[in-house]
Amino acid sequence: MLCSGIYKLPITINKYYLLAFIKNEIFKQQIDFLVPRGSTIRHGKTKFLDCMIPMPNFNKENTIIYIELLVKAIINKEIEIRKKYDQILKAIRKELSINQKNEQFVYLMPTINEILTLDRMDASLYTKNFKKEEFLIINYLYGYKTLKGMGFKGIRGTSLESKNIKTRIDSDEYRKGYYELIIPTNITKYGTVTKSTYIGTTAKLKTISQGDIVFGGEGYGKGKSFVVIENVNNVATNYHGIRIICEKNIFLTKKIFVKCFLSYLRENNMIDSYGVGGNGGHLAPVYFELLKIPCFPETVENNIAKLYYNSNAIYDTKYCSLNNFQEYDNNFNQYAGIYNLDKSLKYLKNILKKSIENIANDIEVNIRF
Repeated sequence: MLCSGIYKLPITINKYYLLAFIKNEIFKQQIDFLVPRGSTIRHGKTKFLDCMIPMPNFNKENTIIYIELLVKAIINKEIEIRKKYDQILKAIRKELSINQKNEQFVYLMPTINEILTLDRMDASLYTKNFKKEEFLIINYLYGYKTLKGMGFKGIRGTSLESKNIKTRIDSDEYRKGYYELIIPTNITKYGTVTKSTYIGTTAKLKTISQGDIVFGGEGYGKGKSFVVIENVNNVATNYHGIRIICEKNIFLTKKIFVKCFLSYLRENNMIDSYGVGGNGGHLAPVYFELLKIPCFPETVENNIAKLYYNSNAIYDTKYCSLNNFQEYDNNFNQYAGIYNLDKSLKYLKNILKKSIENIANDIEVNIRF
């Protein structure tokens, strides 16, 4: 049942073509023009029905098919990202659950020594739910290590406040000499980055490198993380973004697995318990020694990491046509990891955006993938 603020359009023909334009800025600008400004809550009601949907004047039939193929592929990738994320969580849970020592979980109230050792009075660290989740890690057959014990440490990004870096010019688009910013606000729980922003400054910012894990340290979104898969230059994060780097020479796969397990801890509310403070709190690097990572067999770690990034998943659509693109794209999605899916999704979104602009400007769309 739909609420009064949602409308169901009985569209059966070219509905993906319509969806492409409804999601585009061209449609949103028309809504802004039709709905009066000035009130706190703007009610558009059914005025969206008065918005114009441009139709292609060149190669109409194939262009519509092309747009719809792009939209379907984008939707499928968004669904697949969520599936792969769930597979990561389930694989971790399964490995922990089926490889437990003979000990059974028994909840006990915290002792004075335990509280003094942790030097924390947070009630959440001593609750039954937290202790039960942590027991699965502590009681894991092949043991566990802390982040510090694995050679990882956290380094906060540069504070980007004007009083700290003096000169600051923000931009939504790349400009030569500017820093690209990957900040926790723009990181999803799936380990993807929704957008990058750019900043020009004379200050020297701490930059991130290939293999770094960018970890959100503050607020209700803390614990969201992203692995820098590719070699990058002049990319930074803010003070709320913590770079988790490894001082040991380990494979990228191990770092990806650590990121995946941090996501597991977040989904099970353990990151919130490890954190301190109100209004979402924070999890500063000083508390990283509390985070426990199980020592999974290498094959298990690799299989989990591959769900996030598969180095063999190369998205090459130059030989695709209207006839075979969907089959190729579906096959790619099956073995691609979250990072691969997100990268190909952004590639298709960029093609779709340019194609819609061409249609709106009465320019023939170049049908190529």
